[in-house]
Amino acid sequence: MNDSIAAKPTDGPADSAAAGTDPALTATAKLTPREKKWIIYDVGNSAFVLLSTAVIPIYAKSLMPADGNIVSAWGYAQTIASLVIALLMPLLGSIADVQGMKIKFFLGFFGTGVVTCCAMALPLTWLPFLVVYILATIGLNGSLTFYDSMLIDTTPNERMDKVSSHGYGWGYIGSTVPFIFCIALIFGGAFALIMGAITPAGGNIKLNQLINTPKEFQGKEFNILVTGVDRSSTGDLSAGAANDSNVNDGMTDMILYVHFNNETGEMKMLQIPRDTMVTTDTSVSGNFRINGVAKTQGSDGNNNMAALCELVADQYKLPIDGFMTIRLEMLTELVDLFGGVEINVPMDVDYAALGLGDSVIHAGYQTLNGASMEFLLRARKIYPDGDIGRLNMQRQFYAALFRKLKSIGNIWDVAKLTPAVLNYMETNLSASDLISFAISMLKIDSSKIMICQMPVISGPQYNGQSLLYPARQADADLLNQYFRENTGPVDASQLNLCDNVIDLSGYTATDPKIQQMGGLMAEADDAQKNENLDGSNQVTDIMASESTAESESTDTDSTDTESQPAA
Repeated sequence: MNDSIAAKPTDGPADSAAAGTDPALTATAKLTPREKKWIIYDVGNSAFVLLSTAVIPIYAKSLMPADGNIVSAWGYAQTIASLVIALLMPLLGSIADVQGMKIKFFLGFFGTGVVTCCAMALPLTWLPFLVVYILATIGLNGSLTFYDSMLIDTTPNERMDKVSSHGYGWGYIGSTVPFIFCIALIFGGAFALIMGAITPAGGNIKLNQLINTPKEFQGKEFNILVTGVDRSSTGDLSAGAANDSNVNDGMTDMILYVHFNNETGEMKMLQIPRDTMVTTDTSVSGNFRINGVAKTQGSDGNNNMAALCELVADQYKLPIDGFMTIRLEMLTELVDLFGGVEINVPMDVDYAALGLGDSVIHAGYQTLNGASMEFLLRARKIYPDGDIGRLNMQRQFYAALFRKLKSIGNIWDVAKLTPAVLNYMETNLSASDLISFAISMLKIDSSKIMICQMPVISGPQYNGQSLLYPARQADADLLNQYFRENTGPVDASQLNLCDNVIDLSGYTATDPKIQQMGGLMAEADDAQKNENLDGSNQVTDIMASESTAESESTDTDSTDTESQPAA
């Protein structure tokens, strides 16, 4: 607040009259328009002081890494700003005494303060933000020097106490208005905009309370089911396509269970194979597979993700607090918005050999465009082990995308990505949960992110279809070791799995392939170094029609050959 008055007692009535004040004004007369304008400025600078005290430090903390020390960083910023101001004040005070100079310098520092205050919204990392904050603080305090000195040009000597007191009082009262407005904008407008865009048609889908994280562990962990929905075909779910296994539209070909431990800062991700058998009743999934559950239970073109969440929770005894559904088109658009994503391709992919086009994606570290990446993520016939190979490719993509997201450094990058996210994502999470999860994920160190696959068994066909069957004991062991540190272990017999419809004796479960995100990123780095590549050999000739053609084939041939029993 302004409570210092740089008035000079030698300034007499003549000086006041020249400045436009009326020396005849009494101390009790109403405030003049000129005096009101002087007071209003105190309202504005007081609002900045309040925001810098109550909001800006919290925002600065949110930009720092998890192990960052906001107290130390904020202290350094304040010290630097105060030092600069202390060195400038004697000079600025002298300039303020020169007639005709104060308004020019006032406008200069005022403009600097306004511009830099607005610019604080741009940096997305803590150091540039604090630099901008320091400049804004210097601009504010510099303008106050000239603002105080202009009081003698605003009102006669006899009214200075009255006007200054009004400025002080209105500064306290008026500063709360922009403060409240800013808080409402941050926590109201932005949340409403985002949540309105990503809410499923018909409103939020409520999950059964039984599948939520138990109350005694709420706050300690957070669990969501992330799904990628195939929207490549034109099948109309309301016209009977929901039970048509030959129509891919609406299938959740990517299912990822994400477990975040708030106490340790660790995140664990579990890939669930889309060909996992979950039922013998086609009314439940349409094709016996887990990827058909949401589609079959949905209607009018909308997927029922709540049904999928409840099935996963029931089968694997895992708590689920909400879901995020991503249309696979979003991944393609994000990749192109990034200008391509660098990834280590495990093998040559010949489109011509698959009858899907004329392009070839060569093995090695390179930058792929959206269509090429989509093909690698969706196709399964290109991998010798089918859907399991696709899961391995998907985790390479997760690592590459995580690296890209961590590199975001300014508001313009966020602005480019936001439409793609809002257009292709639905969730039942609250705004606070969604934003908190996003911030936590971006701040977490790659060494604290684990990814694995749910073990499955590739055995004999069921009803003419090649499926992947749950591996009961292996599933229980994996879940107990990595995903139940709070809730405690669950016996394998308690899992409600569809693993007894055929004889699986002699067949072995797949490897869960437990990896750290940091290890995946290191593998890509090694591939880059070994091949002396910088990712510039970007694939640009893959068309969207090529990338989706394979995934639009029927689901009945998801596994071309059944695995042989282990010896």
